[in-house]
Amino acid sequence: LWSLAFQIVAYVSVFGYGLNSAVSKYVSEKKGADEIGRILKAAARIMLIASGLGFVFICLAALLSGYVFSEIPSDMQWGFRMAVCMLGLSALVQNAGLIPVGYFTGKYRNIDFVLPQMIGKAIILLAMCTALFVGAGMVALSAVYCAASVVPVYLLWRKMQGERQNGEAGGHHSQCVTEVKLLNKY
Repeated sequence: LWSLAFQIVAYVSVFGYGLNSAVSKYVSEKKGADEIGRILKAAARIMLIASGLGFVFICLAALLSGYVFSEIPSDMQWGFRMAVCMLGLSALVQNAGLIPVGYFTGKYRNIDFVLPQMIGKAIILLAMCTALFVGAGMVALSAVYCAASVVPVYLLWRKMQGERQNGEAGGHHSQCVTEVKLLNKY
């Protein structure tokens, strides 16, 4: 059932396709903070609309799962529906992380930030292993996964907002290298 819930939720990631690349492309082409601010606001609006559509999809998938997957025992239907809802919310939150990833990739000329992504995956893995160790069920595992998924996205948004408040770098190579080193410290 866990794998089936993840397969259903994987469709939510479709709502975020292309946003990372688009933000990266337009941020790399723009020089001024005002232009980048407009790009990020437009991306946030698009993500809000996509998240709304994703939320509707997840709700429908959870509600109709009993009809579509009639082989699931009735005593496990509620848990499966809750798992789909929580994993769907997690996917929507992770889609929101595409905006700051696109911002950093565009600003630093396509340098891929592996460290923040590894930290995020490590947090999720540690939380899931802990939940499994204490014998959590499918609903609890889904809740832990959803909560742990918020942390890396929050850190990315916070880093992006802090950087934008402290001023834009302007794209100079030496400044870029210094900022990449600072970013990798968190």
